[in-house]
Amino acid sequence: MKNLEEKIWDYIDGLATAEERLDLEVFLKENPLAQEKFDELNAVNLDFKYLKLDGPSMAFSANIMSEINPPLSEKARVDHRIIYAIGGLFFLAMAACFTVAILNTNWNLGTSEQNSSFLQNLSFNTSMASIIKNYPYLFYGFLIFDLAVLLKFVDSYFTRFKESY
Repeated sequence: MKNLEEKIWDYIDGLATAEERLDLEVFLKENPLAQEKFDELNAVNLDFKYLKLDGPSMAFSANIMSEINPPLSEKARVDHRIIYAIGGLFFLAMAACFTVAILNTNWNLGTSEQNSSFLQNLSFNTSMASIIKNYPYLFYGFLIFDLAVLLKFVDSYFTRFKESY
């Protein structure tokens, strides 16, 4: 058998049957002490409605989430050595292009009697075009590699925006 407080909570929460509700209403009209108890519990219930509940700390949530979703396995983690190796190859390819351009530059400045500026006499040989013509697959490979790196950066850029929504 339920005590008075349980009956009042069932009434407040809406869990009481129609017969129990009617019995409690009659009992509250006849008994002023029970009506006082009802008013007190109803005030507590209203306080609960407007009370802002605190959430768990971020550390607690992170610990629980790591238990639910364990960290990535060793196979799924990114090996930074591979990323550094790809970046190093990209840097070497750029350095090779820069070196070829520097080595094929004619650095003759001319004489002072000609009154010519440095930029007018600085000229490039056309041997770079001949390298591209003689080794097209090297050039195409370089372009494909640059395109792959560009697509990776574009993908990471748009993925960052997708995660924010």
